Amino acid sequence: MALSFAEVSGCKKVWEEISRAQSGLAPPGADPGFHAVYGTPGLDDAEMTGDDAAYRSHAYDNYMENSLLGDDARQAPGGQYFPLPVVSRGSLDSIVQAFNENLMGAPGLSRDKIISELCNNKFAYINNLLEVFTTCEDLEDVEGLQLLYQIFRSIFLLADPETLKHLLSPNKMMDVVGILEYDPEYYSTSTTNGEVLLHRHREFLKNKVEYKAVVQIDDSATLQKIHQNYWINYIKDVILPRTLDDGTLAALSHLIEKNNNDIALHFLTNSSGVNALRELFARLKSDEEGARKSRRNDLRLLVELCALSKSMIVSNREKFHNSLLELGLLDLCTNVMRDEETEIQLLGAEMISAALVQDQASVFNFVQSQEVEDSLISGLVLKLNADTDAGVILEVLEILRTLLDPESISSDADRSKFLNLFYEKFMEKVLTALKDIENSKENSKMLRSSLCDLLSSCVVWHGYRSKYFVLRLDVVNKVLNLLKTDSSYVAVSAIRFFRACVGMEDDYYNRYIVKKKLLAPIAKIFKENENKDNLLNSAVLELLDFISKESLRVVLVDLMEHYAEYFDSIRDSPIFEKAKKVCW
Repeated sequence: MALSFAEVSGCKKVWEEISRAQSGLAPPGADPGFHAVYGTPGLDDAEMTGDDAAYRSHAYDNYMENSLLGDDARQAPGGQYFPLPVVSRGSLDSIVQAFNENLMGAPGLSRDKIISELCNNKFAYINNLLEVFTTCEDLEDVEGLQLLYQIFRSIFLLADPETLKHLLSPNKMMDVVGILEYDPEYYSTSTTNGEVLLHRHREFLKNKVEYKAVVQIDDSATLQKIHQNYWINYIKDVILPRTLDDGTLAALSHLIEKNNNDIALHFLTNSSGVNALRELFARLKSDEEGARKSRRNDLRLLVELCALSKSMIVSNREKFHNSLLELGLLDLCTNVMRDEETEIQLLGAEMISAALVQDQASVFNFVQSQEVEDSLISGLVLKLNADTDAGVILEVLEILRTLLDPESISSDADRSKFLNLFYEKFMEKVLTALKDIENSKENSKMLRSSLCDLLSSCVVWHGYRSKYFVLRLDVVNKVLNLLKTDSSYVAVSAIRFFRACVGMEDDYYNRYIVKKKLLAPIAKIFKENENKDNLLNSAVLELLDFISKESLRVVLVDLMEHYAEYFDSIRDSPIFEKAKKVCW
């Protein structure tokens, strides 16, 4: 009731119902048996003759028999529920009104009871509506077709899983899509030649959409679920993107997720699905020309299967992932990352990410068992030193970040072993990607910025390993060279790395900074930008504020003695005052 009072129209409907109940008036379009159920105006039960009572009893029975509801859902004469009108071309307007009242929260109709009526007798109500659609389309009854659109839009908004499943079944789907073509907002007639203009979704789905079978799927139920997922996404994204509410989207997404689970299970438990998966891996490992041509589609399918497995319960997901590992998933990823084609590299990176999400320990063990030069990590690091696509760079850096995150490895021994391997064999190669600072390509700028952020994380995560690496190879100096570039976001990333080193509050870092005069480039770039209110200046000010608050005396004394003139514009600021108090 509170929802009905939220709008003027809702209040009006409530008042009409109250007035109607008091006066005994029938609602618009009510069945002739209405008075048998709710009483006749001006006639009390005590005043009824025997003939009146007999008529009323007979009319009540007829009225309730016309309802498609079961006995448990029917209401007594004093109830407030009106069954949906009987399906016919002439009653479409009344059906629309009944659904609209339910969606507006008006009394008299219940969502659960409407769903019960729709589902009763194997969805007889919906099937009858689809028959009326065929008739309306044959007769070119545009008004009726537009009313059917409103009815089926309302049925979708009920968000009932079983009803949606029936609407999206193979033998109903095209009729449902046909109804949704007659959206009154888009349907129009050309003024020049009288041609009807509407979205021809059925024509697109029948003639334009092509199903490509990468592997043979013999199970008809699994194939049907694959098609149904496509139809659901088409309705969500193309036909009804503005109409569907959160509840309906959630119901459709749940149906997709359930189908995904069943599809993935087909490749895990069904013998034909298991054999198809083995054939897929055999093709991907083959160097034959035919296998090479299908490589891209084969990898897409494998990536899709990895994504589908997320819908499985944990035990089944682990079994599915283990079966992929046994078939050589990580060996395949190692080879794919060395491919020259960008899309294939991206697909390989997605498979590695999926493997890390499911079972990081297996990836770590695999990497440690490989020869260094031909290893998976070596292939990833090579992409950082090549003119690689931006998407591949981001995927590779995210994989490296996951591998280097100490929380990724539960065992201290495994973590130590892997980090020792990485710092000894690969970290210097990662650092070489920073050398080409003259390269002005956007990909190169993005790589340098993301790499600075990765190095910042390593400083925080890896303690003595990263400290030894930074001091031995003069990493801070190399990173601060990026301040010379014309890209402000790269310069900010370099300052963030410097801030991470200072943030460790380690005397080795502090003395290294002073000895190498690493505050000089930061002071110079602040002076160049002192009249600009931008992120670069903010990063430098935050750095100075941290140094002052934490009383890092070694760094502060160096700053005040050698670089104070670069900060004349903030000499009277609280930050600078703090610095002077610490030093003197």
